[in-house]
Amino acid sequence: MVEKNFGDHLRARFSDSEMTFKKVDGSLTAEFDSELLQLHLPPTNGIANSDMILARSLGTVIPETTRIALESTEFVGVYGRVVHGGPKGRTCLQYLYIYDYQAVPAHEADYEPVFVYLEKNRRTAIYDLIHYCTRSLQLNAPDVNGPGLNMVPGWHSFIPTQNLNNELLDRNLSVQPLSDQHLDTWWKIPDEEARLKIDDFIRDPFQIEAPGHFLKNPDENAAHFLNSKKLWRNLKIHDKPSLRG
Repeated sequence: MVEKNFGDHLRARFSDSEMTFKKVDGSLTAEFDSELLQLHLPPTNGIANSDMILARSLGTVIPETTRIALESTEFVGVYGRVVHGGPKGRTCLQYLYIYDYQAVPAHEADYEPVFVYLEKNRRTAIYDLIHYCTRSLQLNAPDVNGPGLNMVPGWHSFIPTQNLNNELLDRNLSVQPLSDQHLDTWWKIPDEEARLKIDDFIRDPFQIEAPGHFLKNPDENAAHFLNSKKLWRNLKIHDKPSLRG
């Protein structure tokens, strides 16, 4: 049985006059720039339909409860904002990919972050590999084929690829405003499992590192994963160690 109690929270709508973008630290500023966010939306595959595809592909091979959870999961949308004022003039585009459920492990509401950093002609994406553990990927210029991110169905983390097939690219994602009102709503969801837990690096994305973590206090599973050199080595993915100024 899939219970969804916070759909209204996840799909909260606010008028343009209600929305503000002030939840930043220090001298940083934030805004919603639809054109910029759409332009630099990272190349992805499977954002909206990977759960359903997995459920249909595996059918009775997986437990019925997992299949039902996959079939019941809906992609709510991608929300974004632009944070200015980082070290050396960096700008960070913060994207949250929101689902109303996660099948593995099962819980209501899921928030998958990808932060894209702009610096001169460079675009660096920091994304959630697993348990909110961060890795980074150098992206090509917009509309140029190359590296991208595959959505892991059920878990909703990302697996990078150096050459995302153009035919597999997600085409119809429209970035919605990630306003203070949305953040407050998701931070204050009554159930802890369904609540948005990323806070500090939302307010200041320029202190995050990769490898690192989107949360200040990773859970035990994430801490174990972060500290496992063998796991990182087996992934064979190279990334810039830090975006500190």
